Amino acid sequence: ASREGTAAHWAAAQVLGGGLVDVGVIAPNGVILTPEMMEAVDVYTDAVGPNRDGLLIEQPVACPELHPHCWGTPDLRKYYNDVEGGLVVRIWDFKYGRGLVEVFENWQLMTYGSGALSECGNPLDTEVIFEFYVVQPRAFHPDGPVRMWRVRASALPAKFNLLRAAFAAACQPNPPAIPCAWCKTAYCTAAHGCTALQRAAYRACDVAT
Repeated sequence: ASREGTAAHWAAAQVLGGGLVDVGVIAPNGVILTPEMMEAVDVYTDAVGPNRDGLLIEQPVACPELHPHCWGTPDLRKYYNDVEGGLVVRIWDFKYGRGLVEVFENWQLMTYGSGALSECGNPLDTEVIFEFYVVQPRAFHPDGPVRMWRVRASALPAKFNLLRAAFAAACQPNPPAIPCAWCKTAYCTAAHGCTALQRAAYRACDVAT
């Protein structure tokens, strides 16, 4: 599933960049593009729209305001000015998997948002407006496959503080492990050996009993 997602992201980046890819093309990771992948890519690229000027596609961004070593690679981001002249930052996250991902207060997108503020030279500019998008063509959500959360940067300092604390804790010599929804979805590759998760599971069994 991970390799298919990588191939779908590659195909989307090619289309957004003006390239031509179609069913049967082999992605760089060796996965053959399927009709389902290309349908998902169409949903994503159609949502982005025909205006591809100024798109930053799969370009890494540093997030120094959160941690000196923090960085990420948004699927797509774009900076533009609204009708009143204010800066708007659009950040897109294309999810090919079937597991639902909510756009509201999405930690991954907010991390990218912090990096975008630093990138545009306004790490403390709270007047910037974010438009965060999650596109999930294969996940059934009541709001549809394309969801957007519009929020002003002034509403996010508390979230950024929580992210700073989390990054600082993760970089300790003996970082704490806290079971959460991430473990339940089985995305954590260390879950099988996580003592904290095992203790939480045993505690849940005791409560249920």
